[in-house]
Amino acid sequence: MKISARNIFDGKIVEIKKGVTTSHVLIDAKGQILTASITGESVEGLGLKVGDAVKAVIKASDVLVAVGPGLKISARNILDGKIVEIRKGVTTSHVRIDVKGQIVTASITGESVEDLGLKVGGAASAVIKSSDVLVAIG
Repeated sequence: MKISARNIFDGKIVEIKKGVTTSHVLIDAKGQILTASITGESVEGLGLKVGDAVKAVIKASDVLVAVGPGLKISARNILDGKIVEIRKGVTTSHVRIDVKGQIVTASITGESVEDLGLKVGGAASAVIKSSDVLVAIG
């Protein structure tokens, strides 16, 4: 699979919570649980079941960066880690966060890097809404 998304995690489905229109697919990606909200049609169309090997795909622009303890937010995926790289561009910066040995890339504004005081080696959380997690097979 070739895709432009920066964040692709190999994992296994550990639970599927079926709703009327939307299902939550919980994916264990090397000990990190990611929640993806996808349609019931997608669950059926992809033939997803517990134990299946899948990929969780997340665009860097869908990853928020947070710092500080006690974050309360509605997003289902809050991945705590350490900043390993910051690439500053003219308007956008790429922040790479090591989460349990997996790198999550966030694309945020340069102003946000400064406002949050982000530094290589600092603690940060990658925050991802479950509706921004795509599920791929094959």
